[in-house]
Amino acid sequence: DALGDRVVRDRRGGTVRDLGLYQPGFPRPPDVGTGLFFPVLEPASAIPLALFQGRIISRGGCLWIQPAEGDAVYLILWPPGSRLDQTTRRVTTRDASRAEVVISVGDRLRAGGGETKDPSFVATLTGQKPPPACQTGEAYWSAYQITPLP
Repeated sequence: DALGDRVVRDRRGGTVRDLGLYQPGFPRPPDVGTGLFFPVLEPASAIPLALFQGRIISRGGCLWIQPAEGDAVYLILWPPGSRLDQTTRRVTTRDASRAEVVISVGDRLRAGGGETKDPSFVATLTGQKPPPACQTGEAYWSAYQITPLP
């Protein structure tokens, strides 16, 4: 919280100048050589409900969703509670019925959520700023609900 009219003093009793709010840096995403960047959404009280359908691909240390038509790719922001096994590159998450599902690279899925093109908004949604390799797609897709497709 801002100091307001409170005063902070150093160990000698002198007034410490207010330099504004401190916000810690973003956690460092893994290097491409050590694993995939895996942004997970924070829980939200209101979620967008647009639908996106595509295939999961891995490129440049990032997991993308690519629509059936076209070459565009969208960095997928995974639902709250999702986990990535860096060894198998499989994602464990929950579908709309709360059943656990495992998603692998190459799988097709439907993702309910919304799109953003702003990497700083991704940091707000996930607490992680996308590394440069993950900022080269069309946009970012906030996937709050995942449904595997055949």
